[in-house]
Amino acid sequence: MKPLQLKLILIMMLFAFASSLLAYTGFSMFSGIKFYEKNIHLALEARSLLENLSDQKISDILIKNLQEIRAEITPEKRQSSFSDIIQAYTSGNRSLLKRRIQIFLENDRVYVNNFLKEIEYLEKRLYFYSVALFASIFLILLGMAFYINSQIFIPIKNTTLRMNDFLNGKYSYSFDTPEDDEMGELQSTFNLMAQEVLRNMEELKSLDAAKSDFLNIASHELRTPMTSIKGSLGLISEGVMGKIPDDILNLICIAETETDRLIRLINDILDMAKIDAKKLPLKQEWSSLDDIIDKTASSLQGLAQSFNVQIKKGNSFSFLVFCDADRIQQVITNLVSNAIKFSPSGGTVDILVEAKENEAIKIMVRDHGKGMTPQEKSILFQKFRQISSPDNPLVKGTGLGLAIAKALIEEHDGKIDVTTKPGEGSTFFFTLPKWQPEYDNTRMAA
Repeated sequence: MKPLQLKLILIMMLFAFASSLLAYTGFSMFSGIKFYEKNIHLALEARSLLENLSDQKISDILIKNLQEIRAEITPEKRQSSFSDIIQAYTSGNRSLLKRRIQIFLENDRVYVNNFLKEIEYLEKRLYFYSVALFASIFLILLGMAFYINSQIFIPIKNTTLRMNDFLNGKYSYSFDTPEDDEMGELQSTFNLMAQEVLRNMEELKSLDAAKSDFLNIASHELRTPMTSIKGSLGLISEGVMGKIPDDILNLICIAETETDRLIRLINDILDMAKIDAKKLPLKQEWSSLDDIIDKTASSLQGLAQSFNVQIKKGNSFSFLVFCDADRIQQVITNLVSNAIKFSPSGGTVDILVEAKENEAIKIMVRDHGKGMTPQEKSILFQKFRQISSPDNPLVKGTGLGLAIAKALIEEHDGKIDVTTKPGEGSTFFFTLPKWQPEYDNTRMAA
């Protein structure tokens, strides 16, 4: 039998024993009260019968009644005295009968008074034991509740809190030595599991750090030669080395395009590595939101035309935002380019701004494409993840754009998210906490 189970059984047995003992004592006193009350009732009945007995004729009914009362009278001395009365009555000796009745009634008053005192005494003791019984039951139940709470519910609560810590990525606490009982076994099992998780987490952190270092070094080492390759291909395509055939020029243009894509991938990986290492510098200052959005829209006109999509600005953006303008343009560029790629031919991509007093300014990019399912939305901001469908095949990219955008916005103390439904398009939005009307100079201090 387990220790905790044994302790609970012992407590319940103690509770049952104490309750039974007090209940038995109380029942005995209650029975005593009833016994004395019965004797008092008999005494009163005998008195009412004896008061006029000397004037009554001898009757078998009266004799029978007297005999029934005598059979129930206690103690034996009273019973014997009552028998003398019956004998005098049946003999017909009236003077003897009166004298014996008088003696019996005088003595019986003493007995009745004693009975009343006993009843009063027992009633007081019964009240005391009743209070003691309920107080004992209450104290035992209170003790049981305290014991169960301290030995079961508090350990379960502490273990639950630690499990929640693990779910929320909090692992920094020491492991206590568990008790040698069922709850201790549960805590020991959790501790073993937690320690194993922590060991795995340390290994994963080491692997992640090694991966980040590798990507960082590889990206740095690749960027210089890729830039040289791009420059060389650019010079060749521009005819610096002399005129080249059109079919060769076409291949060089393809190589140059793919080189640009590789450079973007390298830059994204470097940005992600800096973000993971918390070493991404931000040059924040008051910048015109209108200028940032105009530059973004202008830079993406070529992409929009190739997909037959029109970029529309929905309202005036006469606001200043405190931010790193280049990084915010990078975020908007990513959102708008994604919206263009996933918009139907002939569709539009809307850039909207919502500014409310005492709230963060919200920048929205809305498309009218297929939208996303909840499953697709759940992986949207993860690294190296892209969304595709049979109607809209995967567009070439790094799979880091939205992850970088999310990290950049969070570095600005903002939030980024998307509202979407299948068949109704998607609206990406992010917020920036520090903003003001463009011509309001009273809030320029950041």
